[in-house]
Amino acid sequence: MTENEDLHSSIVPQRFETAKTRHMRRIVSHECVKTNNFFAGRDPLFFSALREVLHVQMFGPGEVIINEGDEGESMYLLNYGRVEVSLSHLRDPVAVLEAGSFFGEIAVLGVSRKRTSTVRALEFCDCRVLYHHSFHAVAKNFPKEHASFQAMANLRKDQLVSKKKEEELKKPMRSTLDGANFRKKSVWTDPKMRARLSFVTSLIASRRHSTMPAGLSVSLEKVQECCGGEHEGEKN
Repeated sequence: MTENEDLHSSIVPQRFETAKTRHMRRIVSHECVKTNNFFAGRDPLFFSALREVLHVQMFGPGEVIINEGDEGESMYLLNYGRVEVSLSHLRDPVAVLEAGSFFGEIAVLGVSRKRTSTVRALEFCDCRVLYHHSFHAVAKNFPKEHASFQAMANLRKDQLVSKKKEEELKKPMRSTLDGANFRKKSVWTDPKMRARLSFVTSLIASRRHSTMPAGLSVSLEKVQECCGGEHEGEKN
């Protein structure tokens, strides 16, 4: 038995493997791991051990791979295909990832089990899947790699905390803007208020050039501002 086989046996006892699993491990190539940015520059023995605990998952076009808000314990290495990344509060996707990319890593690093985005396959996708417990079982046998990934985890934690703080600061501003927009809309959707404001704005408009106090001539703009736009009679 080779050194790699010994290491694999210590991570995944053979009594828990089926013959089909052992066969698939022999015929499925995991060479894509070596060229993936997440594992760039690692010890070759670390790659050999890591290959033994990888799983293969395929996804069809439109299929959701991970869903924002769900809990997860795995990361994905995209061997073939393209995926789009989206956030629930944004209408358009924030990124498109191609072969050689990875996602879901904060679950494996132990930063957070909650998925921070939704990833959907744009076409047929071939992924390599690495689970949290398997990753750490391998990494603990390689102190240099383990320390490197721990530093990466700490960095991701700091970034996640900063992002949450930014979102918290934006909430009061959004509430103020939403309140202002609601007031503007509610004025024009209330028939009585709309009729009154239409009368007032028409009256002010008709007397713009008369000898009225200067303060009153500005009232039209103020009324229009509160109502969310110009009076309908003055749009043409």
